[in-house]
This record gives sequence, C-alpha cells and structure tokens, in this order.
Amino acid sequence: MFSTFTNSYSYGKRYFIINTPNALPNLQVSFNAGVSNTTNFNAVLTNGDDVGQWKDTSGGAHAANQSGNASKKPNWYSNIQNGLGAILFNGTSESLNINPVSFLQNSGAGLSGFSLYVVAKASSLSGTRPITGSDVDGMKIYYDGTNWGIKIASGVGTSSLVGDTTKFHVFSLIYDGTKTGNANRARFRYDGVEQTLTYTGTVGATTNGAITKFFVGEDGKTPTSYFSGYIAEMIMFSRTNTSTEIPAIEGYLKATWGL
Repeated sequence: MFSTFTNSYSYGKRYFIINTPNALPNLQVSFNAGVSNTTNFNAVLTNGDDVGQWKDTSGGAHAANQSGNASKKPNWYSNIQNGLGAILFNGTSESLNINPVSFLQNSGAGLSGFSLYVVAKASSLSGTRPITGSDVDGMKIYYDGTNWGIKIASGVGTSSLVGDTTKFHVFSLIYDGTKTGNANRARFRYDGVEQTLTYTGTVGATTNGAITKFFVGEDGKTPTSYFSGYIAEMIMFSRTNTSTEIPAIEGYLKATWGL
C-alpha cells in the first residue's frame, strides 16, 4: 500500500514511514520547538528567550500564546535533545494556551474522536504536573504525584508508570467515543507502548463542548497546576487516529528527537 505520508510502497503490509504528520486529515495542531525561526515562533529566539507564541505549522493557525509578563512565559533553549531546541516550563507560573478552540468545541457538541501526542521531559514530578489540559479539566496528560495518567470526557485513567526526570518521552492520548467502555474509549501510550489504566468516572461518548482554552504546560483549573520541564513537540488531531497511524506518528517523533 502507498503511505499516506511519503507515497512509499510496502507490499502486503500496513506500514508507514513518516517524515511529517501534516499529510493526515483532521490535523489541527502541530507545534515544533526544534528550530528557532518565524515558522515555529512569533520571533527568532535566542537561548533563554521568553516564548510569547508557539506557532501552529499544521495550517490550522491554532497558535499557543501567552500574553502575560515574563513570569508567565516559558523559555526556549537550544540544543536540548538530538541537537534540537525545546521549551522549558518552570512548574510554578508558566504556560501557553490555544484560544479560541472552536475545532475542539464542535459547535458545542464536543468531539467523538481525539488524538494527542507530546514529546516532553519532566524536571520535577512533585505534586500534580500536567503536560496539557483544558479549562474544563479534560484532554489532560498529567502526573498525579505518583503515576502518569489521562483525563478526558469525564473519565480518569491512571497508569502504573512512575515518574522519570532523566530523559524525553512520547506521551499519547487516544480517544474514541464511538467505542464501548472506558478502556476502549480512553487510551494512554508511553513511548509507543499501550498502558493498562485504572479508571474512575465514566469516559463519555464526546468531549466537553464547553471548552474555551486548551493549555500547554497547565491544566487551567482551580487550583491550577503547572508542568515542570521541557516540551519539544505536540501534535493534535480532531479524530481518532487509526491503528497504523498511531505507531507511525510515534515513530516519527522518536526519530525526530532521537528517542
């Protein structure tokens, strides 16, 4: 079959070799902090500069912004992983957010499918540390002080993964509200490996259509908590990726960041 990504051919196999996620349908957000230029940011940044806007290169124009003062803006640093740069969040006050988020609201009905991938490295895992989250406490990948987990569509899934502050990892949240049961609807993958989750609450058939902001490095709820560490890349789709697309996207991220 021909690859959606590269037009490469692999006879009798469902296999992708991807160079970019941008060819897939329903890609809504693609953030990459690897290179400081005006494609990825609102300005050419030098080592330690504040990040006021992380640009979306998907074509959807869903940039993540921070209009606050320097204490609220994370900082970009060069040569962090595989020769590429990343954004450092201080864990106490810094975040970015996407607003408006009409592509997540779906006219107030929410989404029945959603896929999110993040390359990140924690610096501190004391307390709650959200990599992503929304103002209605969903679409969340976070460390709860003991283990990594996810929250989406009123359901929480907690893994048995303890924290690691030594290296970057690929975090994947895959949601499919058309399925039956929490375990089928909300899935969490860590470095390409499906995790067994313990669920509380019910993972609904759609996400919360009342969302108004999607946060990077913050959960947006009260009391607010923040991520401490580096975030290098984030990719978001407004649908459930297929069983062949998921490992292909994760493989692209691993190859890009040398994981």
